[in-house]
Amino acid sequence: MQLGLTATPKRTDNADTYAYFGEPAYVYSLRKGIEDGYLTPFRVRKYGSNRDTYESDGIDKVLTGAFTEFWNEERSKSVALICSEEGLDVGAFKQMIESYQFSGKPPLNDTVVKALEKPPRILERKSVAERIIAKLLSLISKFDDGLGDL
Repeated sequence: MQLGLTATPKRTDNADTYAYFGEPAYVYSLRKGIEDGYLTPFRVRKYGSNRDTYESDGIDKVLTGAFTEFWNEERSKSVALICSEEGLDVGAFKQMIESYQFSGKPPLNDTVVKALEKPPRILERKSVAERIIAKLLSLISKFDDGLGDL
């Protein structure tokens, strides 16, 4: 038995699901879905576009700027939260982030320990430093990697 669900069953541009699955056993129309309250009414606004010739109408910059502002605020909140949770000097933690982004090398355990407001016991230093380094790398992965020029 084959089960296929699609919003675009019969297409000529890339794949014809009728050819693969056969004729549908049941059709639930868009109008019926809206009337039943399962789908949201919508308006269609067509845009012609070609990646090679696309020209911005200015709104892209506004949205990008708003997103960048939001993303930077969220990043700052995350930095502050990590520093608060771990008892780290904010400036020193930011310097560790910048150093990692420049060199690609995580900070040394001793660097992390020196950034702590209250150094841990000697036997705990390695695990504390490794935990903080993991948080630093996670923060960079979440907020900085792959975002291009945002």
